Amino acid sequence: MMARRFLPALALALAGCGNTDPGLQAAFGGAFDQIGGLFADDAPPPAQPSYAEVIALPFASIALSLSAAPDAPPALLAANALINGRVWYVDGARRGVVLEGGRVAGSRGMLRDLLSASHAPDDPLVAGDPPADWPVATLLVHRARDGQGRESLRAYACVTAFAGIETVTLYQRDMALAHMTEDCTVGDARFRNDHWIDQRDGRMWKTRQWIGVESGFVEVVVVRPFSG
Repeated sequence: MMARRFLPALALALAGCGNTDPGLQAAFGGAFDQIGGLFADDAPPPAQPSYAEVIALPFASIALSLSAAPDAPPALLAANALINGRVWYVDGARRGVVLEGGRVAGSRGMLRDLLSASHAPDDPLVAGDPPADWPVATLLVHRARDGQGRESLRAYACVTAFAGIETVTLYQRDMALAHMTEDCTVGDARFRNDHWIDQRDGRMWKTRQWIGVESGFVEVVVVRPFSG
């Protein structure tokens, strides 16, 4: 049942949805329809659109999944706005995530959203640094709201490391990428973020980042890069 609580934040079943974005729905059309049907208990997993179909669409896009909803298929999100260097990726109902470079800087429409994330000035994910230029340590600050609606700030000290070169399947295609880790702690709380980075230009192609206790990790795979 836990997974079903997260389906509204992941599903792209746009047909008949009263608060969808007409522009996104028109552009993504069949791709959105193929990811519909997530609310039917006895429905088989829907077919994913091919990489060729998605890359042909006129939007930068990502595939998103949550560790708290392991049985849900990845959701396709489109770049909808660029605000102060942060790109908003949303579905037709404007649910999704905010990315600053490769850093998840917020979420919208999850069970418990990450309101914002701030970072050190030399954050390599934000700057797009190649793995060889990553600092040994960095700082990450999460702003979130608890179950009683109270906002809180948690500052995590993070240690980065190179975990090797891996061949990663990214939305139906394989890439050889540098696997970088971030081990972050504050008090007794700790988590590990994982990032898969182009060795040459520092572009993030896949990332798994902690966004909070209820939502757990969000995994983002870049399908069509944002070009500004």
